[in-house]
Amino acid sequence: MQFPTEQFIKFAKQYKVPDYVRSAYTNAFEEVTDPRTKVGCYFAKFASLVGQEVLVSGRNLEKRAQILNMQDDLAELEAQFADHKEKSVVKTAAPAEKYPVRNKNEFIAAQNWLKKNAYAIPITERRALAEKLLEKSAQFAVEVDEQLYKFAGQYIGDRDHLIQNLIKRAELISISRINTPQQRRKTAENLEAVAEVVRLQPNATTEPENLDKIATTLQFLDNEYGLHAHYHNGYIDTPDNTCFVHSPKVAEDIRAYAYAIGNEIYDTRDFENIKIADIIDTFGEDFATAMTDGLSVSHKKVAKALDVMTYVEHAVFVDLIKSAGVTPQYFHRERVNLKELAKILA
Repeated sequence: MQFPTEQFIKFAKQYKVPDYVRSAYTNAFEEVTDPRTKVGCYFAKFASLVGQEVLVSGRNLEKRAQILNMQDDLAELEAQFADHKEKSVVKTAAPAEKYPVRNKNEFIAAQNWLKKNAYAIPITERRALAEKLLEKSAQFAVEVDEQLYKFAGQYIGDRDHLIQNLIKRAELISISRINTPQQRRKTAENLEAVAEVVRLQPNATTEPENLDKIATTLQFLDNEYGLHAHYHNGYIDTPDNTCFVHSPKVAEDIRAYAYAIGNEIYDTRDFENIKIADIIDTFGEDFATAMTDGLSVSHKKVAKALDVMTYVEHAVFVDLIKSAGVTPQYFHRERVNLKELAKILA
């Protein structure tokens, strides 16, 4: 039997469901026809209320609920579902398009609702809700929580932060008791492989499309292995906070100041640490004039000069900046096949 997942998500947005349901693993859906746990009984009851034929009889389900001491939960579910069926148009609390946010108070309520329920809904739906709220924030001139920008995917990634969270999740999954040892080991290895690709290809793996794939994968794994508790103790970050770290302003700075020399990515502002005398000794007075602004080195002019340098001059320039203590921010390796990233995230 196919569990009515979409209908349950809509229901769970409007009504409070027990904590053991919100933290359930995906394999709980398999219990619907033969419920043994509280989660299985709850889902079986919901499926029957929706109108699906559940093989387990109502009497057997009732007996199982008594054993598990959850009769009150099922009774509340039945009452809530009746209300949901009758008044679903006006009962929803979700800031969806057909329930417009009409004033500042409704915006604040919707924003708080999304922060609280973010990881109980798919990333695509969360993205749409966050984008809608950001549009409304300008209309009401209200302060926006930073998290909303991350939900909307408007922040960009950070290589080191992403790698750290991937490795820590691999460690947690390796020692988990969920699934078989072989499956845990394979999942951990895949996360470590993604971390390695991120390390070698930071520019590609921190693009919005790939970050969305990684965030979706992490949300699934966090739900599957029950890693939510580690959000609160600070050991790992939520999927959005893992993938979307830097604000649009920082992103703009990265785009404005990043400069690639061969396989190395530099921050052009660091070039101002070069001494004018060293430029003269290495390249001559003409280059020194082209790279300076008055009595100081200009990172903008250095970048323009680099654009017209030969391959050999680039190599000499790298030696010059390294002697000035300038180091690359990232390393770009062309030999890494990005198709492998797609396979890992599939």
